[in-house]
Amino acid sequence: GKATDLFSMNADGSGRVQLTTSAHSSNTWPSMANGGRVAFTSNRSGGRQVWVMEADGTNQRQLTFGEQPRESAYAPAIAPDGSEVFFIKLGVGRAAVWKASVDGGEATQVSRLTAASVEAFLSISPDGKWIAYRHVSSAKQSADEEGATTIGVISSDGAREPKLFNLPLRRPMVQWAADSQSFYYSAGTFNSSSLWRQPLDGSKAEKLFDLPDRLHNFAWTRDGKDL
Repeated sequence: GKATDLFSMNADGSGRVQLTTSAHSSNTWPSMANGGRVAFTSNRSGGRQVWVMEADGTNQRQLTFGEQPRESAYAPAIAPDGSEVFFIKLGVGRAAVWKASVDGGEATQVSRLTAASVEAFLSISPDGKWIAYRHVSSAKQSADEEGATTIGVISSDGAREPKLFNLPLRRPMVQWAADSQSFYYSAGTFNSSSLWRQPLDGSKAEKLFDLPDRLHNFAWTRDGKDL
């Protein structure tokens, strides 16, 4: 198979550093904490599992281990303080959000959805209190608009029922605003996109601007000034 590796670089494209070097394996989904640690998904040990490393690529270690043959973990989101890693675990029962200490040890389940599963991505708010994901209902709602995607938001302690947002997403991917009170998403057609902000209180989404191209992914700088 083809190898996929992770790199880092400065905002202007200079100073590019290769962080992972593993023949024939796929290293994807990087998530970085304020403290500099990076969580990512790799299949270098066989199945798809979550790994962590320092920002310079050193000290790479496997964080999750499938207890069952078909169990895997992916889409990690590292807490802003770098202490814990949240991830999607699937292969045994419904896919759910789990978390583990960045130093290893036993993982614990965060989401307990009775009639839905967690899919596609995890995005953790800058204050570490909220996690967004794609909420997939077991029974497809007949009222669902064509092309709408349900985004679920759970508290990172798993204590509350998820907030649900039915949105016309371009791709099932959202990014948090710097104040953790709203998140951004991309809507649009095959060859144009628009960026929207959805407040967490459920009020109406606000359109920010249009882009004359397809937007596959995006992220804000930590100060919220650059996209």
